[in-house]
Amino acid sequence: QRALGEQQRQAQYERQQAMLAKEIKFIEKFKARASHAAQVQSRVKKLDKIERVEPPRRRQSVQFEFRSPPRSGDDVISLRNIHKGYGDQQIYQGFDFLVRRKERWCVLGANGAGKSTLLACLAGLRRPDDGTVDLDDADIRRLSPRARARRMGFLPQTPEIAWSVDVETLVGLGRTPFVGALGLGAADREAVARAL
Repeated sequence: QRALGEQQRQAQYERQQAMLAKEIKFIEKFKARASHAAQVQSRVKKLDKIERVEPPRRRQSVQFEFRSPPRSGDDVISLRNIHKGYGDQQIYQGFDFLVRRKERWCVLGANGAGKSTLLACLAGLRRPDDGTVDLDDADIRRLSPRARARRMGFLPQTPEIAWSVDVETLVGLGRTPFVGALGLGAADREAVARAL
């Protein structure tokens, strides 16, 4: 039913656009002729009074393609004996956590409980005061930021972009871990286009 309504609005819009084009063409053709001045004036008034039909909004469908990632190890993320605090406030003391392949986890807790701290430690953005964080059996401290970014993505609660950026550029930034010194190549630009 929605599609039928959209078709009707589109047809109405197109009819009005054709009528407007015809009237404007007449006005342009005869505006300089005194013999048609009354008709031209009448049509100009008619155009001013017409309530314009807005073009129907086009529903866009966005398709995403998530390629199969390389197989992870059996222990995807492992935290062992994690200690983390801020000043005198200890958030974690001797915390152990393991995410195995094919498991799904959700992190819930009250404000200030350490959810964001936990995720930042998992992403290698914050270092625990003590203990180890392994990503696919590799100590996250030994992985370069590029290697970490190739294995996982992390979007903070309040992302900060220091400059005005269009969507295409923002999506292109997600390719950063995969590009060489020359920047985005044809395959990267194609991946960005597919994502958009």
